[in-house]
Amino acid sequence: MEVSSLLGLFSISFFWVLGIYFLFAGRISHWYMGSFLLIQGLANAILWFNLTPTVKAFPFLIFAAIPLRFLWGPFLFFFIKAFLEDTIRKNTRYYLHFLPFILITIFLVIQYFSLPQADIPHIVTDKVWLFKKNRFINILIFLQNVSYIIYLLIFIFKYQTKLSKQNSKVERIRLNWVINILVMLAGVHFLIPVVLNYIGPLYFKYLFVIHIPLLSYVAWHLIKTPALFQNEEKGEDEKLVLVTVKDEKIEKILTDIMSNQMPYLDTEFSIKKLAHLVNIPAYQLSEILNRQFGKNFSEFTNQYRIEEAKRQLLTPENSHLTLEGIGQNCGFKSKSTFFSEFRKRCDKTPAEFRKQHSISNQ
Repeated sequence: MEVSSLLGLFSISFFWVLGIYFLFAGRISHWYMGSFLLIQGLANAILWFNLTPTVKAFPFLIFAAIPLRFLWGPFLFFFIKAFLEDTIRKNTRYYLHFLPFILITIFLVIQYFSLPQADIPHIVTDKVWLFKKNRFINILIFLQNVSYIIYLLIFIFKYQTKLSKQNSKVERIRLNWVINILVMLAGVHFLIPVVLNYIGPLYFKYLFVIHIPLLSYVAWHLIKTPALFQNEEKGEDEKLVLVTVKDEKIEKILTDIMSNQMPYLDTEFSIKKLAHLVNIPAYQLSEILNRQFGKNFSEFTNQYRIEEAKRQLLTPENSHLTLEGIGQNCGFKSKSTFFSEFRKRCDKTPAEFRKQHSISNQ
């Protein structure tokens, strides 16, 4: 057996093992990822089988892999939407994603039964003829999947821009992971053949080999960052169950924590730490801060730090402290950040504020 054939079997098995894992991982996004991997694995398995002499016994398989290529775009789309938004709305537009698959399947069934039965044994082994026969459909696959990748990249970058001010390591990992997946898929399926200026039977023969790095990347992240693939309540960074209480209640809890516990005095204070105090996931906390307070995490935290700084600047017991020292006492890591935030909120420097109130108290 050729090396390429052995690598093909390895690639197909890799797809199916990962696909089965995701299919039963417990989240809706994982189900779509599992379906995506299983469909791709099945298409590759049919393609691998079609390269063997045994295909003569099952000639109907010569077209079977083509419709499956129209499914990986929709399932990739649903995976990323569910992965980032935790929901998929099944309305009319949801089912339109599967329309190309249905139409192409019907077309290929008609095409298969229109072939002269006497010529089928020869046709199934003539890969060049089959490729030329389906050249237009291959172009449609290319255009459809390119469209999905472009749309998803735009969708992710918009999502990333929306959360750009959020101090959340988890969100950065989530976004980087899906962006890398899309870039690798674009390279495997589109960039490579465009650069080579060739998409033919030989490319599809070695497609199995090209898929192995992509699968290895998914498996590596599965081991390295298991929280990305676990249920929400089991995540490494998001162990807390998503709460269903009203935003107003969370708003009161946040205010009480910030006013009474004053966690913002810690220079290493982060949205992750505040989320644990509130007992909700960090990404949900970020959404509540934006929705209820109209602020991102830094703005929300710094308003408390500045109020505390104003109090300390006017406390006689702190007269021996430098302005930088007071800034650090209030949670600011650097003097420059403290001064810029203070000027932005009070329209004067800390020194000017202290001097003005000292004069007024004399």
